[in-house]
Amino acid sequence: MTHPDHRGRGLFLALDRRAMEEARGEGWPVVIGLPNSKSADIFTTKLGWEAVGSIRPWTFVLTAGGEARAARRRAGRLASIAVPWTAWRGSMRRGALRKRFFGKINAVAIPRFNEKADALFEEVRGRWPWIQERSAAFLNWRFAEAPSQRFRAHGVYAPDGSLRGYAVVQLPERGESVGWVVDLLAADEVAFAGAMEAALGHLQKVGAAVARATAVEGSWWERQLRASGFRAPASGDRKRIIAHVLEPGHPLAQAVRRPADWYFTDADRDDEVCS
Repeated sequence: MTHPDHRGRGLFLALDRRAMEEARGEGWPVVIGLPNSKSADIFTTKLGWEAVGSIRPWTFVLTAGGEARAARRRAGRLASIAVPWTAWRGSMRRGALRKRFFGKINAVAIPRFNEKADALFEEVRGRWPWIQERSAAFLNWRFAEAPSQRFRAHGVYAPDGSLRGYAVVQLPERGESVGWVVDLLAADEVAFAGAMEAALGHLQKVGAAVARATAVEGSWWERQLRASGFRAPASGDRKRIIAHVLEPGHPLAQAVRRPADWYFTDADRDDEVCS
């Protein structure tokens, strides 16, 4: 950001160039960003960044009250009016999730992650051309030790005690009714169903009227959200993903241009790290 009194002097451009020089010096092959609407065009037209995709916020209606209608108004008047039907549809989808995992796995709240999360990450990481680290150390730093203290995690366990999945939610702010499903990782569809239902159930228990989650357009995560009962936003409600490639021949430089193939959830954004 540039102070209003100092705009128009090239400071934004100079800062970006310096940042990319530092990134190249650290050996980073590519940098990604989620710019706001005011700066997106500056990055792509003047600074050499590429627009590679976009992300959108999806919404699961947990209750049919006024708070849910207000939250859905962001997607349009009809979306707000349809909240009772959307809430009923969501309850049906949650019933299907419960049926999928009932008697097969067990979901429990976990205050911290341990080495079982490392084993889960190693099992699934090869399925994706780009996935950020989700080791126990990272997950504890990102969620359990977050200054905001607004994250809650549930682990999904098989009868043999192995961790088959987890979900992390962000609680609504005081006086608000919107919670977030910020991360979910699962070894299979059964574990996914258990983790998602645990996340939605926890948010409803703490009083959230709706649950939200951000997804890259066209991605696996977006398809899973839709299948789980999340509703799409208004057509124009999206944020661009931009990339600055520093080493064109690097595998990550190729993967970054295909964001629909990423494993990307709200955990991979920095909005809440310092909140």
